[in-house]
Amino acid sequence: MRTAALLVVVLAGLMVTPAFGRTSASHDKWVANANSACGWADGKRRALPPFDGSTTQLARLLPKIRALQIVELRRIRAVPPAAADRMDVQTLFRDWNSDIAAERTAYLALRVHHYAAFNRAYNSVLRLERAEDALLAKLGTDCRQA
Repeated sequence: MRTAALLVVVLAGLMVTPAFGRTSASHDKWVANANSACGWADGKRRALPPFDGSTTQLARLLPKIRALQIVELRRIRAVPPAAADRMDVQTLFRDWNSDIAAERTAYLALRVHHYAAFNRAYNSVLRLERAEDALLAKLGTDCRQA
């Protein structure tokens, strides 16, 4: 029950101001903004310590990675997509929000040593990140999540 409440809070925070209500930007401007946001997040991820394979370190890194993804997504949402890209961008944002929620679920399962639940959530994260990568490539960005 508490996990569901946290999930609602996280998702509500991500839905702050949809970019679709404003005038749309050109495709090139949206792609440049997405590439900029992804570049910023990649730099922050590279500054994290290298992963040593321990569950202790993973439990420390997952919240940091999730926080970076939240900011990265907010930065990308700052520029509304071109009209021709709206459906793909909406799908991307939906998958990204689901990815962030699944990362939170994985973190919570790891903290309480529920490894089967962690594996399910982490596999969901990987599947969603592959879908995000396909959409990001289709939209013409240099961003990659997986």
